[in-house]
Amino acid sequence: TTVVIECRDDVAVRGQLEFCDDDMHCTLTSAIRVTPGGEKTKLDRIFIRARMIRYVHFAPSIDPSALIETKRQEWFEGSRHYAKAAAFGPKNEAKAILD
Repeated sequence: TTVVIECRDDVAVRGQLEFCDDDMHCTLTSAIRVTPGGEKTKLDRIFIRARMIRYVHFAPSIDPSALIETKRQEWFEGSRHYAKAAAFGPKNEAKAILD
């Protein structure tokens, strides 16, 4: 997914979003960094800390709220699974008694 990230120091970075963690630290590949003075720098990979991000621009075809809802549902189902396993314990098959 191609994104444009505006940074707090007025630098803009455009590239392919490779990874974004829960804290919103982002890794972009095939990126172009544009300074306020208009200097362009091509980068193979760049890591941007969350505290430096002012805004993230997605393509109009991407619906971030739908992606967030999908991920929220996955986390909810996962937490229900682990809560159920913790409450009832693991399922152990009956052990054969050897005489």
